[in-house]
Amino acid sequence: MSRFGRLLRLRLPQLVATGYVFLATASISYGLGTPQFARETKLPCSSCHTHVPQLNAFGQKFFANGFKLPKHHEMFKTIPVWVEANAQGTTAPSQGPAVQVAYDDSVIGSNGYLDKVDVLYHALYGPVGKDLFELYGIHPVTDHLGLFAGKTVVMSQFDPGLDISGTSLDAYMGPAGTNPNAPPTAMGPFSPGGTTTFVRGIFNTGSSPLPYADGWHLAATVPFANEFTDSSGGGGPRADLSSKAKGAFVEGYLRQGMNSYGINMFSGADGRRFLGSVAQKTVGPVYLQGGAAYAEGGLGGKTHVYSISADWIPKFDTAFAFRIDSQNGDLSYVPLVSYIVGGKENALQFQVESAFSRGVGPTTTFTAVLRF
Repeated sequence: MSRFGRLLRLRLPQLVATGYVFLATASISYGLGTPQFARETKLPCSSCHTHVPQLNAFGQKFFANGFKLPKHHEMFKTIPVWVEANAQGTTAPSQGPAVQVAYDDSVIGSNGYLDKVDVLYHALYGPVGKDLFELYGIHPVTDHLGLFAGKTVVMSQFDPGLDISGTSLDAYMGPAGTNPNAPPTAMGPFSPGGTTTFVRGIFNTGSSPLPYADGWHLAATVPFANEFTDSSGGGGPRADLSSKAKGAFVEGYLRQGMNSYGINMFSGADGRRFLGSVAQKTVGPVYLQGGAAYAEGGLGGKTHVYSISADWIPKFDTAFAFRIDSQNGDLSYVPLVSYIVGGKENALQFQVESAFSRGVGPTTTFTAVLRF
């Protein structure tokens, strides 16, 4: 199943609706590895996270510095692993009184920096879903140039799983979304409906080419496979990894702390095209993001998509979010409430999210995630 659709359990791959925003997975899972770094730094989760998995400014700098703290702060040696036990129940009018419960978002992961080879790595495995496996590395060639390679949802204006919005996409260009008027299409204009194998180069005018570093960024990504979908996906193509490039994705964006602004475009070997823009902005405890995109090709012809979301996070353990999407004039409304118990090294998170679209009954997902 697409990582974009995991939180809502809508069984559909997602379009990169607003470029960078929607390249990033918005699932409540797949965080930075909060328990892992809490143990290594002896700092509470709230040091790096405004509300898991969303990073705050300190967490972004920690990431951009290769998961390293200032020299005066001691790092403790631990097993560099975190675990997320995830349970999700979904209700919808089409299901009647039935509640579908799934556990295949549970993951074992590890993040870190290998000093000897100068590589930041990310590894993720789903023992329940079985087909979930991601591994990529980032090598900072210079202070301004970085090379990425591996198999994952492509890193972009921000890292997958750590975007600002707490809500996830629900009806963008999928084959069977909540929006009955949404055209059925292929997996999207790039490949972010699932993971893909890729090579990526990024140039940054700032002091680090790692994710979340401040400065102007210019990046180019070349995928060598179409989307991967796992056994629970209920459709969509399997990956077709080859030595031939599947297209090119080019981005330009400016990061300034928690704010970012950018444009991107994709040209695919299968005739798909995409042009999008996105912006993020913080106003006190409110986190805003939005964007617009135009895509053509695939099975859906030409599509215009727009989205805007606002997250209000009054304190670390509580978050409220609301997102409005428009695809070819059809609107969807997605409210969310999230609450965290704990947060020193381990945390239990509860989340409720619903998706409302014209002519379709709401789909509601209840999620519980134990991170340790």
